[in-house]
Amino acid sequence: MTLVLQTVELFSMNVQFNLNGITLKQSEAETILSTSEAPIIDVDISKYLSKGSFSTKKLFDLSIEKERPELAALAAKLAIQSPKPHQPIRREFQKGIRKLHEVTASDSSAIECLDYLLTNQKLSSVGAAMILETVGNGTPITLKNIAIIQVNRAWNKRVSKESSIFKGFQDNGESLLPVVAKAQKGLVTYHGSPIYNSLRDGLKYLVKNGMALAIAKTSWGSSDKELTGSQTLLRRTVYEVSLTDKGKELVKLWGDIPKFVLSYWENRLA
Repeated sequence: MTLVLQTVELFSMNVQFNLNGITLKQSEAETILSTSEAPIIDVDISKYLSKGSFSTKKLFDLSIEKERPELAALAAKLAIQSPKPHQPIRREFQKGIRKLHEVTASDSSAIECLDYLLTNQKLSSVGAAMILETVGNGTPITLKNIAIIQVNRAWNKRVSKESSIFKGFQDNGESLLPVVAKAQKGLVTYHGSPIYNSLRDGLKYLVKNGMALAIAKTSWGSSDKELTGSQTLLRRTVYEVSLTDKGKELVKLWGDIPKFVLSYWENRLA
């Protein structure tokens, strides 16, 4: 067995070996360990980090400063796989996305957005992730179609039936489709569902940061049911989403978006 300890340009680490209170040199520790069959030493380095000395944000900052994309990949891995403390879900009034197509985008970089989305794992973050995953390099697509794709993908991946991603959808025997109906007590419709809120707020974030474009189109009547009389005059704005070059860069940088999305909904139960 060979132990390799290195001091790298970003971090330094000293390891002291002991056996029953006796201090050992590295070579002595190697000799003793070599007498056992394939020993596995599990070291949780979090125990040796002072409070506040480490964060995924620091890794993202270093990846930019040192131009080392592998640090961003490591930060993404730690942000996704680290256990999250249970937090009660807060219900808040959601702001709309009126005139979203008129928003002036900021000059945020793709890696800055990745940092934010991974360190702020909330409904809008998973909404942004679903948009990035679904749209990719493809043609513009509406938020409702993104929702349909993501809900059926979650079902096929055997996400828990209790997950709130399925609220506002119903099984027609072939696939899960959004419930579009007049609001009534005890019925969750698509426009009142968690996934709708997540996509709406995720789109707002991506557009404001120059990662996506929202193409506003006017929709008359309904594509889900037959309307009569004045109902046919129903008008609403439908947004088709496409990614900018920076958005496509973010997709390439964030290689495990599907895992992030499925992990979030698996842990968010209705």
